[in-house]
Amino acid sequence: MTMRILGVASVLSAAALLLGACTGGSTPGATESAIKTDSSSLTSSAQNRTATETYKMHAESLQKLARPSQILSEVESDGSGKLPIREVPAGFDSVGFMVSCEGSSTWDIALSSGTKLGGSDCGDDSSVMSNISVLRTDLGAKEVQLELSKEVKAWVTIFATNRP
Repeated sequence: MTMRILGVASVLSAAALLLGACTGGSTPGATESAIKTDSSSLTSSAQNRTATETYKMHAESLQKLARPSQILSEVESDGSGKLPIREVPAGFDSVGFMVSCEGSSTWDIALSSGTKLGGSDCGDDSSVMSNISVLRTDLGAKEVQLELSKEVKAWVTIFATNRP
């Protein structure tokens, strides 16, 4: 039991450190979290990933969250683009975005007004996937913008969840 508590504390501490590195300029209603994935489940290069593998990895990571979630949609993008938000089912209060992308780009999720909700770095060898969640009432939009600093391939899983 003590080992389990220490393990959970270690994971939470690591997540807090990682989040501190990738936060900035986000809205007060947005939260970010990082999910450590088994590095053996990642390919050596994001360019070798297929959409199916990436979305499977996202789904597995969402199952590890300490709160319920339901995938709303999966979007593949070559560069920046709009992300449609489907109706959030009853019992969920937030919309989340899990993003994987190639290379040395960075990503942000922003409202059409330009207000950034959150973001992080892409990376070929990253074993951490970042995600953000925004209260449905704070979002107030049917779509958001995925902004990439470079024209790279990106895979986004949009999901319903609840605030921690």
